[in-house]
Amino acid sequence: MKKRLLAGLLVLCMVLALGLTACSGGTNATTTTTAAADDDATTTTTAAEGDGETTTAAEGGDDATTAAEGAAPATWENLSWEKDTSPVTFSAFIDYDWYAVDTWGGEVCDEITRLTGVSLDVTKSADRQVLSVQLAAQELSDIVFTDNLPQRFEDPDVCYRWDELAAEHCPEFFDLVDPLEVINNTAADGHVYTFKTHYKDEADYADENAIGNFTNATIVYRADIANKLGIATPFTTVEGFEEALYTVKENAADYGVQIVFNMHPSWAEILSYWMGCPQNNAQWDEESKSIKLRFRDEKWLEYYKLLNKWYRDGLLAADYLGVRPEDFFSRNESNVSFAASYNWGYAKTLNQKLRDNNAGGKYDDLSQPVWALIEGGLTYKGVDGLQEVSYDYGTGWSSCFISSNCENPGRAICYMEFLKSPQGDQLTQWGIEGVHFDLVDGLPVTREDYKARPTEQKESSYTGIGPWYFQGSDRYEGIPNGPASVLNAIDEWAAYDAQCDVNDRTIKKAACYNDKNPAMSFARVESDDDEMAMYTKITDEWTKAVAAMVTAESEAACEQAWNDFQAYMVSNGLEAVEAKMTERYVENLKRYQDAGYFTDIVTE
Repeated sequence: MKKRLLAGLLVLCMVLALGLTACSGGTNATTTTTAAADDDATTTTTAAEGDGETTTAAEGGDDATTAAEGAAPATWENLSWEKDTSPVTFSAFIDYDWYAVDTWGGEVCDEITRLTGVSLDVTKSADRQVLSVQLAAQELSDIVFTDNLPQRFEDPDVCYRWDELAAEHCPEFFDLVDPLEVINNTAADGHVYTFKTHYKDEADYADENAIGNFTNATIVYRADIANKLGIATPFTTVEGFEEALYTVKENAADYGVQIVFNMHPSWAEILSYWMGCPQNNAQWDEESKSIKLRFRDEKWLEYYKLLNKWYRDGLLAADYLGVRPEDFFSRNESNVSFAASYNWGYAKTLNQKLRDNNAGGKYDDLSQPVWALIEGGLTYKGVDGLQEVSYDYGTGWSSCFISSNCENPGRAICYMEFLKSPQGDQLTQWGIEGVHFDLVDGLPVTREDYKARPTEQKESSYTGIGPWYFQGSDRYEGIPNGPASVLNAIDEWAAYDAQCDVNDRTIKKAACYNDKNPAMSFARVESDDDEMAMYTKITDEWTKAVAAMVTAESEAACEQAWNDFQAYMVSNGLEAVEAKMTERYVENLKRYQDAGYFTDIVTE
């Protein structure tokens, strides 16, 4: 896999080495001086230094020069956004009803405005239909942040093309972006309309301190109960974990256990990884040289037969598939379950609640409740399924578009350049150096005066940390979750939990890198394809089949539900759906291979 990326690695290393210069600094403030001209150096000082003024290239007079205008290679310094930092306000629509904020404000927002002059008039979506209505009525905000069918916005009549805007207003911008990321975001018309957030580039994988979102699923269990029952831990096999579940069931009444294994009703299940079930809906079949839907793979039947057995034997909650999220969480927080499946950090969260209530959560005192994390992968029938099926086919998460309604697209694309820079990335995802954190050996360490703040002054609505990462990288999101999380732990037990989390994330990060192929993200049907209706019917029926398999009265009934679903797929367009996915994958893979990536993949 690594050999596939060598074509772009040299360029990336140059960009990274130069880019790091822009985010280096002391522990209390960041001061960057760039040679706009011999007599007109640009100095940017963070808010940590008090009320110091910010001087930009725009203030240097007509002779001010950006990196794009000089002969030197472009770097993340002296950028075009610095030319104009006069006040400007953009309307912004955030297409996430769960978003933490709905108003522009807070310390990071103030700092962004101080540096760039940009403010936002924010609208947060109430539901996913709102944006569709706005699109149909041609009433989009200046800036749109969404992951809902982003292809709808890849139209010059709907949104501006970033490559064209950048060429006119910030020509160095695209030279500073990973070439593979440019290909990832190239639309069907050959233009770039956005750079998706939180893409995992080579710099992300190479940075040992960055541990972002790689296979975000875990299982946690009550270490105190396992210890008292003499259950051998850490677990190393699915078979051993299953044996422990039955042991706990036999002794449940003695330990107040009402639910042996509390599985989240909708979160990705790490158990399915351990059992080698393919995860991405589209799977490349080497024998037929075509895409096959993952629902065909009989490893899923084996997985659901196991869940069905556990369900019939009372290991799972009777309402497993229909439980409300709040009930799922309360069962674990009240310590009536032995094991639970959810996302990263769940053991940390549960233990911190116990410690806050002086009711346990301390790894060195197993006389009280303590939650432990199962790190990495368990083998199933002697195979480490996590290594077999982990993958990184992603091109990023959310898209930020500049709509054609925007009256100042030049400033808007320059704002995106600022957010994409290491300076903007760090500011939006970490906060203000010298106010929220200090850099210690390159890691963000939370300041003691920030820790001492009242709770409400640490909320994102007050600090502004997090929500405004419209060009945020996975790397900068991942650094606080790596070794920095151990340094920032409030006590020895929190540090222990954090280290376990880092260990688990590191294993999963390495596993994902073994199968990194963003071209696979294009193995899909689009909303306007005839095959989309077929694909939707198949995926909807899969949801029903899963419920039927889990709750079946017998193993034979579980197998029958599987067979019925297989027949349903065949009679409802499976062949056409897979043919369209194959077509899309092959044509998009060619774009990558023409640029020198993934040339070892043969599709004929």
